[in-house]
Amino acid sequence: TGDNSRYGVNSNDAAIGVELCHGGKINFQQAYNRYVWYHAYLCDRFNLNPNSDIVAHATLDPSRRTDPIN
Repeated sequence: TGDNSRYGVNSNDAAIGVELCHGGKINFQQAYNRYVWYHAYLCDRFNLNPNSDIVAHATLDPSRRTDPIN
């Protein structure tokens, strides 16, 4: 699969999944700020490159996933 060829491992065994929730009573700006902070924390903690190590489902498995692209 795409993740195996890109990273040499099945992302289901090695990835951390993160969701950005919105709607209802959720304050989107606060949720977004925490989302950004958490990604920065993960990059610092695990020495990740945000440009190459943070990817959407659609990048790893485009035939099954349709994620928003910003």
